[in-house]
Amino acid sequence: MKKKGLIVSGVLFFSILGVGALHSCDKDTYSYLDVTVIDQSTGTAVPNAFVTVSANGSSVGAAGVTDEKGVFSTKFAAPAVFDIDARMTVIDTPAYPLEQWYLHRDGSSSVRLKDSETVSATVYIGETVTYEHYPTIPGR
Repeated sequence: MKKKGLIVSGVLFFSILGVGALHSCDKDTYSYLDVTVIDQSTGTAVPNAFVTVSANGSSVGAAGVTDEKGVFSTKFAAPAVFDIDARMTVIDTPAYPLEQWYLHRDGSSSVRLKDSETVSATVYIGETVTYEHYPTIPGR
């Protein structure tokens, strides 16, 4: 009788331990980030803006393009403080056959992610247009 009670207790103990182990595997350990890019001059969301998220002095980060609502979403394995940069291309047309001019407007922000939470951040694209010139190689 004593032996039967010990076996039942052991099975019950390991069953509870197993359920606890499986439950802990379901725990969400990611930090989520939703970045909304807003055009400061119009106050509207910017679709197709290029967004980079990076930790200062680290190669940890993410990059992508905002959706039609002006939102870029990503996740990270651990909470941290990240810098966010966004760029909206204004014009991307060749000025001359051997040159390419890029006109863009930029914005930046920073955010602290929290463990297992979704954090929202907003980046406002400034009104200043920046010009960049890249010579192109013929035949490419």
